[in-house]
Amino acid sequence: MKSTKNPSLELRLRILSAIDYAPGNSIQARIKNVSQRTFKDEQTECIYQFTWRTISTWLYRFKKRGITTLDNKTRSDKNSYRKVQVNELAEAINEIIPGLSKNKVGTIPKITLYRQLMKKNYFQRSQLSQTSFYRMVRENDLLNFDQIKKLRQSFCMQFANELWQADTMYGPSIKQPNGKWRKTFLIAFIDDASRVITHGEFFYNESLPHEVLWVQYRKYD
Repeated sequence: MKSTKNPSLELRLRILSAIDYAPGNSIQARIKNVSQRTFKDEQTECIYQFTWRTISTWLYRFKKRGITTLDNKTRSDKNSYRKVQVNELAEAINEIIPGLSKNKVGTIPKITLYRQLMKKNYFQRSQLSQTSFYRMVRENDLLNFDQIKKLRQSFCMQFANELWQADTMYGPSIKQPNGKWRKTFLIAFIDDASRVITHGEFFYNESLPHEVLWVQYRKYD
């Protein structure tokens, strides 16, 4: 049975560490892989599973303000309704639509879209009811791909250097002096607002020690 208690700081750090070793060609893919797993808190023996959006939020806070932002604190809006923002819904719809099939008239039924969003844990029903979902889609034209793109952009950081993300891609295999071939990995820093690649470098290991990436980051800090 999955726990509803707040996870400990140690568990949150374990989950963020799991992102580094999860399979996937991008940070988003690795986060989603981690979101499909369950984690056991060794102190309480409670079992947890978190949505990819929750894990993404932890990662953003950790990168921007450090470890203290992951500690459990009493929320100022505790017991109040937490609305889903339009740009969050647009981001989720954009990611889930490619995996859905259209009906006979060439459209994706909104009920199908809503059920998939719930099934894949993009949102909870307590956050986004079916009625609210229909209303937000209708009022914001969220099945219009041009509108989705515009709203997704508002989900990014507003200014350059507010947030950098590290991402990894597979590179070419290089023949070694001993005749064996060795895989390479391209690790790059991407500015969230401008989408500028601030640094990119090939390595033989995709799970580099954090100190190596930190050295590269300090060059541009």
